[in-house]
Amino acid sequence: MLAMRRFALRLGGVGVVAAALAALGGTPRVVEPLWPGPAPGETESVGVETNATKPSDRAVAGRPVVRLGNISLPTLSLYSPPADRATGTAVLVCPGGGYNILAWDLEGEEVCDWLNSIGVTAALLKYRVPKRPGLEKHEPPLQDAQRALSLLRHRAAGWGIASDRIGVLGFSAGGHLAATLSTRFSERSYPEVDGADAASCRPDFALLIYPAYLTVKEKSDAIAPELILSSNIPPTFMVMAQDDPVRVENVLYYSLALRRAGVPWELHVYDHGGHGYGLRRTAAPVTTWPERAADWLRSRGLLTKAPEAGAAPPAPSPPRSWRFDFEGDRPGALPAGWSQHHLGEGQARWEVVETGEGRVLAQVEATNPNKHFNLAVVDSIRCTNVTLQARWKAVRGAHDQGGGLVWRYQDEKNHYIVRANPLEDNVVAYKMVQGTRTDLPVTGQGRTYGVKVGPLGKDWHTLRLEARGSVFTVWLDGRPLFQAQDGTLSGAGQVGLWTKADAVTLFDDFEVETADSP
Repeated sequence: MLAMRRFALRLGGVGVVAAALAALGGTPRVVEPLWPGPAPGETESVGVETNATKPSDRAVAGRPVVRLGNISLPTLSLYSPPADRATGTAVLVCPGGGYNILAWDLEGEEVCDWLNSIGVTAALLKYRVPKRPGLEKHEPPLQDAQRALSLLRHRAAGWGIASDRIGVLGFSAGGHLAATLSTRFSERSYPEVDGADAASCRPDFALLIYPAYLTVKEKSDAIAPELILSSNIPPTFMVMAQDDPVRVENVLYYSLALRRAGVPWELHVYDHGGHGYGLRRTAAPVTTWPERAADWLRSRGLLTKAPEAGAAPPAPSPPRSWRFDFEGDRPGALPAGWSQHHLGEGQARWEVVETGEGRVLAQVEATNPNKHFNLAVVDSIRCTNVTLQARWKAVRGAHDQGGGLVWRYQDEKNHYIVRANPLEDNVVAYKMVQGTRTDLPVTGQGRTYGVKVGPLGKDWHTLRLEARGSVFTVWLDGRPLFQAQDGTLSGAGQVGLWTKADAVTLFDDFEVETADSP
């Protein structure tokens, strides 16, 4: 409560509103400002934050609704369930209000109380409204939502939640915001401001309750262009009534789009019930949706206690790191402690070579081009969570050839690859399972396979990978490109470098860091 009082005092004229809100529902354990300073792009005042509800405004289930307006200082309010009921699952709650106001109690505080009752930690997002002139309606709110999700994951241990069980739930415009967050996680919509932004902003699951704006009515209900479809969208639960004036087509067409993308989803459509009912129970069957949502969460194992949920986190192992610059290695051979592996036809050889820029590692000889893939791996390094980085430079190769990073290498037929084609225009990620290649769908720059980067030519470039559990994040020359997700290859594996066929790619400054226990 002290945190809420401090925040109310800082807002000055909002103190009376904050006091009224505190009386409506549970008290948050933490009220956290989202940004260490002003929110991105906030240069002009939108007025004093206030409850914009008028006596003539519609009541819901016979009760008024608090409609917060003029929000320029976004916050995250944490509501925690009793310790003996906490599951470790957390949900970011996004109230609706047409991106003009926030239905703060109806679609916020009351939702947090319900989530707490089923053992889920609720994080209530106060995002910026109303719409900012000259910007898409969802742009500042998406920045706030991405920041909030990353902050939750960054602070998960201290807040007693599992970092891989953080979802999002949104109503109406907040449902659109939740869908946008679920589809726009590969590229952050603002420059990183601190260490919290290193954590993924991808939700692990999503609940969309009478969502708005998912389709474009004037374009035969095409999916809204801000929603980037891929198989990496988290599993999604949806509810809507057929007589909803926002139009049930939003969930019908979005469900079909998720099906085409291979995303798990569940949809409940009711005969009647309208719009904007929140959790307030009426005679309309649609207001029983919380029971259906709880069933869905339970079926996904999210209402059982996560391992060590709420317990003090164990002391992390100190990071172990290695750097290979190859300067001390003998030319004409593989570095000590490395081994070469091969898949496909033909033959090849890796070795340290002397160049005018120093010693580097390269594949120097190959036969039967286009029929094989060659890897050089470090024998002694085995890990699951890892950061890899290497500089590489193209010397020779066909249009579709190049080099890249190898991780979770288990044998020649089971490993992951991130490949950059110097002479082509994309960076891609894929897995080899029993020798069969499967591309990992990614989102970035409008593509679901690879990311277009423009022809890279024969200059030095830096490729970086962070693998955390089943989520992989890729950078090129310091710029984040995309995320992919796949948990097929479990357990520890080796790391190394890769090149294809008769391509010649030079590698230097290969760096490996992991916090896994030795």
